[in-house]
Amino acid sequence: MTEYVTPGLDGLSFNLNFPTTHQDGRQVELVWGPLQYNSGGLATRHSSDFIHKQDFDRAYQYGIACDHPHHGNQDLHLEWITHIGCWLATQAMRLEGDFVECGVRTGFMSRCIMNRHSPDSLQVHGN
Repeated sequence: MTEYVTPGLDGLSFNLNFPTTHQDGRQVELVWGPLQYNSGGLATRHSSDFIHKQDFDRAYQYGIACDHPHHGNQDLHLEWITHIGCWLATQAMRLEGDFVECGVRTGFMSRCIMNRHSPDSLQVHGN
Protein backbone atom coordinates (compact mmCIF):
# COMPACT_ATOMS: atom_id res chain seq x y z
CA MET A 1 0.00 0.00 0.00
CA THR A 2 1.07 3.53 -0.71
CA GLU A 3 -0.22 6.44 1.32
CA TYR A 4 -0.94 9.59 -0.63
CA VAL A 5 -1.57 12.73 1.39
CA THR A 6 -3.05 15.71 -0.38
CA PRO A 7 -3.90 19.10 1.07
CA GLY A 8 -7.65 19.60 1.06
CA LEU A 9 -9.80 22.66 1.17
CA ASP A 10 -9.76 24.75 4.33
CA GLY A 11 -6.53 23.20 5.60
CA LEU A 12 -7.88 19.63 5.84
CA SER A 13 -5.81 16.74 4.52
CA PHE A 14 -7.03 13.55 2.95
CA ASN A 15 -5.13 10.28 3.37
CA LEU A 16 -5.72 7.84 0.55
CA ASN A 17 -4.34 4.31 0.72
CA PHE A 18 -4.25 2.27 -2.46
CA PRO A 19 -2.41 -0.82 -3.65
CA THR A 20 0.58 -0.22 -5.91
CA THR A 21 1.08 -3.84 -6.97
CA HIS A 22 -1.16 -6.73 -7.97
CA GLN A 23 -0.97 -9.96 -5.98
CA ASP A 24 1.29 -11.38 -8.71
CA GLY A 25 3.73 -8.44 -8.34
CA ARG A 26 2.75 -6.40 -11.44
CA GLN A 27 2.53 -2.61 -11.00
CA VAL A 28 -0.98 -1.19 -10.68
CA GLU A 29 -1.75 1.53 -13.20
CA LEU A 30 -4.34 3.82 -11.66
CA VAL A 31 -5.02 5.49 -15.03
CA TRP A 32 -4.01 3.85 -18.28
CA GLY A 33 -2.60 5.73 -21.24
CA PRO A 34 -1.10 9.17 -21.53
CA LEU A 35 -2.77 11.57 -19.14
CA GLN A 36 -4.62 14.47 -20.73
CA TYR A 37 -5.53 15.99 -17.37
CA ASN A 38 -4.00 15.42 -13.93
CA SER A 39 -5.06 18.01 -11.39
CA GLY A 40 -7.48 18.68 -8.55
CA GLY A 41 -7.40 15.03 -7.50
CA LEU A 42 -8.48 13.75 -10.91
CA ALA A 43 -6.38 12.03 -13.56
CA THR A 44 -7.82 11.03 -16.93
CA ARG A 45 -6.76 10.14 -20.42
CA HIS A 46 -9.92 11.68 -21.85
CA SER A 47 -9.86 14.97 -23.72
CA SER A 48 -9.53 18.15 -21.68
CA ASP A 49 -9.58 20.51 -24.67
CA PHE A 50 -12.18 22.66 -22.90
CA ILE A 51 -9.34 24.16 -20.82
CA HIS A 52 -7.99 25.90 -23.91
CA LYS A 53 -11.30 27.46 -24.94
CA GLN A 54 -11.47 31.20 -24.42
CA ASP A 55 -14.98 31.25 -22.89
CA PHE A 56 -14.04 28.59 -20.34
CA ASP A 57 -10.78 30.32 -19.42
CA ARG A 58 -12.54 33.67 -18.99
CA ALA A 59 -15.19 32.12 -16.72
CA TYR A 60 -12.60 30.15 -14.73
CA GLN A 61 -10.39 33.21 -14.16
CA TYR A 62 -13.46 35.16 -13.07
CA GLY A 63 -14.22 32.42 -10.53
CA ILE A 64 -10.66 32.43 -9.18
CA ALA A 65 -10.99 36.16 -8.51
CA CYS A 66 -13.57 35.40 -5.76
CA ASP A 67 -10.79 35.86 -3.18
CA HIS A 68 -11.27 32.69 -1.09
CA PRO A 69 -10.64 33.40 2.62
CA HIS A 70 -8.00 30.64 2.89
CA HIS A 71 -6.50 30.62 -0.60
CA GLY A 72 -6.90 34.21 -1.79
CA ASN A 73 -6.87 34.35 -5.57
CA GLN A 74 -4.65 31.26 -5.82
CA ASP A 75 -5.65 28.81 -8.55
CA LEU A 76 -6.62 25.50 -6.90
CA HIS A 77 -6.67 23.80 -10.32
CA LEU A 78 -10.32 22.78 -10.27
CA GLU A 79 -10.74 23.04 -14.03
CA TRP A 80 -12.42 19.67 -14.55
CA ILE A 81 -15.02 20.07 -11.81
CA THR A 82 -15.66 23.63 -12.99
CA HIS A 83 -16.23 22.35 -16.52
CA ILE A 84 -18.70 19.77 -15.18
CA GLY A 85 -20.45 22.42 -13.05
CA CYS A 86 -20.85 24.74 -16.03
CA TRP A 87 -22.09 21.87 -18.20
CA LEU A 88 -24.63 20.85 -15.54
CA ALA A 89 -25.81 24.45 -15.25
CA THR A 90 -26.35 24.55 -19.02
CA GLN A 91 -28.44 21.37 -18.80
CA ALA A 92 -30.44 22.69 -15.83
CA MET A 93 -31.21 25.96 -17.60
CA ARG A 94 -33.06 23.98 -20.28
CA LEU A 95 -35.52 22.69 -17.70
CA GLU A 96 -38.55 24.49 -16.37
CA GLY A 97 -38.20 25.81 -12.84
CA ASP A 98 -35.55 27.52 -10.79
CA PHE A 99 -31.84 26.75 -10.72
CA VAL A 100 -30.43 26.90 -7.18
CA GLU A 101 -26.85 26.29 -6.15
CA CYS A 102 -26.45 25.50 -2.46
CA GLY A 103 -23.34 25.69 -0.33
CA VAL A 104 -21.68 28.36 -2.44
CA ARG A 105 -19.33 29.66 0.26
CA THR A 106 -17.27 32.15 -1.77
CA GLY A 107 -19.30 31.76 -4.95
CA PHE A 108 -16.49 30.34 -7.09
CA MET A 109 -18.72 28.03 -9.13
CA SER A 110 -21.58 30.53 -9.23
CA ARG A 111 -19.22 33.17 -10.61
CA CYS A 112 -17.96 30.75 -13.28
CA ILE A 113 -21.50 29.80 -14.31
CA MET A 114 -22.69 33.41 -14.43
CA ASN A 115 -19.69 34.45 -16.50
CA ARG A 116 -20.08 31.51 -18.86
CA HIS A 117 -23.68 32.34 -19.79
CA SER A 118 -25.02 35.53 -21.29
CA PRO A 119 -27.14 37.69 -18.95
CA ASP A 120 -30.08 37.30 -21.34
CA SER A 121 -30.12 33.54 -20.73
CA LEU A 122 -30.28 33.92 -16.96
CA GLN A 123 -33.05 35.08 -14.66
CA VAL A 124 -31.47 35.83 -11.32
CA HIS A 125 -33.67 35.80 -8.21
CA GLY A 126 -32.36 37.17 -4.95
CA ASN A 127 -32.86 39.57 -2.09
